[in-house]
Amino acid sequence: AVTERMRMKKDRGWKSYFGDNHRYADVINGVGCNGKQYVKYSDLQEADSESNGMARDLLRKCAFGVNFALIGIENQETVDYKFPLRNLHYEVTEYEKQATKIGKEIKQSKEKLSSGEYMYLFRKESRLSPVVTFVLYSGKEPWDGPMCLHDIINFKDIPDELKDKVPNYQINLVDIRRCI
Repeated sequence: AVTERMRMKKDRGWKSYFGDNHRYADVINGVGCNGKQYVKYSDLQEADSESNGMARDLLRKCAFGVNFALIGIENQETVDYKFPLRNLHYEVTEYEKQATKIGKEIKQSKEKLSSGEYMYLFRKESRLSPVVTFVLYSGKEPWDGPMCLHDIINFKDIPDELKDKVPNYQINLVDIRRCI
């Protein structure tokens, strides 16, 4: 119980620190945009970080002109050896939420739809907004966990031709103790 309270206190500290939109914009610009200053703190809005019973650490809706992206920050103090899978779940869930919203709008519209658009409630021209997550790892030991989905898939005896068909999924990890 004491350990759990300490962990929750640290989590609140991280969320408070990076919950500041100035710092959030710094992470996006520094890590995501290679130091180019695309995002201002005023471009950020909080977004619902809860999805399917799992809560990501932080999520912001970030304006880019008339478009936007959803950008998450995950704090990791210990190595999660299935992190690519967990992060993939977060991002797919966000895409599904967007698709569901589009589907509701299509149901309410009176536009003529093709049979596929009608069945799947997604128009040919429908587009989803990008979802990106930055993992800020602060562990004492260097990250030795997987950096992509393929790192946790057993490809033993699987032909390369088939392996090449399995989509890979990279994580955006910053080992903050060692990035200097």
